[in-house]
Amino acid sequence: MATELVATRPVGPDVRETPTPADPTQPQSFAEVVGQTEVMQLLRTEVQAAKREARPLGHFLFYGPPGVGKSMLAHVLAGEMGAELYESSGAEFPTQREVMETLGRIGRLHDVTGKAIIFLVDELDGMTRIASYAAHSLMTHGAVTWQGERYGNVPVSIIGTTNSMSRVPRALKSRFHEVVLVDYYQPTDLAEIARRSALRMGFSLKDDAAAFVGENAAGEPRKVNRRILRNIANLLNGRTVADLGIAREALRLSGLRARGLTRSQAEYLSFLAACEGRTAGINSVAAYLAEDPEDVKGEHEPFLIRSGMVAVTRGGRNLTEKGVAYLGELA
Repeated sequence: MATELVATRPVGPDVRETPTPADPTQPQSFAEVVGQTEVMQLLRTEVQAAKREARPLGHFLFYGPPGVGKSMLAHVLAGEMGAELYESSGAEFPTQREVMETLGRIGRLHDVTGKAIIFLVDELDGMTRIASYAAHSLMTHGAVTWQGERYGNVPVSIIGTTNSMSRVPRALKSRFHEVVLVDYYQPTDLAEIARRSALRMGFSLKDDAAAFVGENAAGEPRKVNRRILRNIANLLNGRTVADLGIAREALRLSGLRARGLTRSQAEYLSFLAACEGRTAGINSVAAYLAEDPEDVKGEHEPFLIRSGMVAVTRGGRNLTEKGVAYLGELA
């Protein structure tokens, strides 16, 4: 885990070497995190051990549906460890060269700050297999040799996130010390997240408004913070308390349906309802929605399947009785 990352050639300035202001709606410490009890127990134990042993954090891979705060956990870990967070995306690394240039910047960031570095790679599955060799060599051996130069002695921990575990190269996946599922949140947890985030944004939610937000965010803190609360703040127009009526209007402005489903998710269910046997193949669903099948599977299906509205069968995607009942609620 400890590596001194020396650039093999000069690298240009990187905006990520200057810390960006924290998102006021996002937790910055364990005390501010709501829900994900088992995940948080694991992370607390790891941070305590790392501090006690005066070592960097282990390498973590967070996987799960979109919008549940996988990247947020990297920010929290950086805050708890007093480390610098260097944010990136897997798509930035088509070859090993880009990985090594980034490691050079991370080394420079460590030299400037004197702090350990948490290297966040969002959407890790976007990293190519050839580029991933450099990352898993770093995680396995604590150093990387590339073009005759060795990288070593800077404390760096890699935190990866993905919505699709199947797309992460197996060799890379196996190098992480912990592979952790971050799942959907319960409505009560989302209601509490809404309350806390609203206060950070300068207003408060009445109890029924907070409960309404929690019940209509499809298990995702992202929908709470970036869509519903944002519209509540706009609707308040300087007022400081949001009631249920404002919360309902904010949900409508957010383009969300009951329980936090998007328009595309609702149309997905309606399409299945019109098909013979309420069943259709994923390509047919994607064609109807005018979207790529992989996008449908990654963005729309996780909550529909987890909530029991859609079932995956040999014949394709089947609208369940729960899905039929949901459509009845929308009518």
